Amino acid sequence: MNKKNVIRYSFILAILILGGFLLKPQSSTASTAFCSVDYTIQNDWGSGSTVEVTISNPQATAINGWILGWDFSGNQQISNFWNASYDQTGTAVSVSDIGWNGNIAPGGTPSFGFNMSYSGSNTIPAEFTVNGLLCGDVVPPSTPTSAPETATETAVPPTATFPSTAPATVPPPTATATNVPPTATGTAVPPTATATSPVIGDPDCTVDYTASSWGSGFQGDVTITNLTNQPIQGYVLNWDYIAGQSVTSSWNADVTQSGTTVSAANSASHWNGTIGAKSYKIIP
Repeated sequence: MNKKNVIRYSFILAILILGGFLLKPQSSTASTAFCSVDYTIQNDWGSGSTVEVTISNPQATAINGWILGWDFSGNQQISNFWNASYDQTGTAVSVSDIGWNGNIAPGGTPSFGFNMSYSGSNTIPAEFTVNGLLCGDVVPPSTPTSAPETATETAVPPTATFPSTAPATVPPPTATATNVPPTATGTAVPPTATATSPVIGDPDCTVDYTASSWGSGFQGDVTITNLTNQPIQGYVLNWDYIAGQSVTSSWNADVTQSGTTVSAANSASHWNGTIGAKSYKIIP
């Protein structure tokens, strides 16, 4: 697995989003894979790592409530978890939804993350199951109904724990952050962002801004990719909102907001403050 030199941080945004979705019966005559799982090691410091896991629902019907299971191949031990609940017995891990993210609509991709410690190798698990079915297995198509069923998606913002920043000489410690987003109005519109570096000036870079909504707010994930031949040692990322969004908490960067303008910064000495030159791994 290639070492990544991509800096990622996240924050909670308070914004009111009104809407629903339509659940349509499966009408295809072809069979569909039940699920797929993307297990990404975001940061590995030799004796531990931070992992993000994303479940994808490729079916034409929703998955109502989910339990994801896998077995570690080594002595990995989970120490901190967010956006789901878990149980680990030996190498066996069982992860459950926490209500607000329990419904996976067709094409939906809920994700969660955790920190863990280990010694020796840190191999990605070979197989995953959702609700007892092996991901990648094929399920027969359902019988079409006469009319689609209309349903309204509701969600409750969770209180979750998140990994905090850590010094450059040690892996990031575990910490907790309370997520209580206020109600605001507007639409979830990704902002225009620019990155500046106090060391090498204005580098050529790309910024990936994604949002995961729960109805009255959403979690934003931002990834900066360095496209130059020099490392960025310390940076400040700026953007402006246009729909009344307000950042209520953040992690993996120091985030400040003045009006519509948001700044996210890390110094070169910060564990997350250096972006290597043209060497990165895609983070979903």
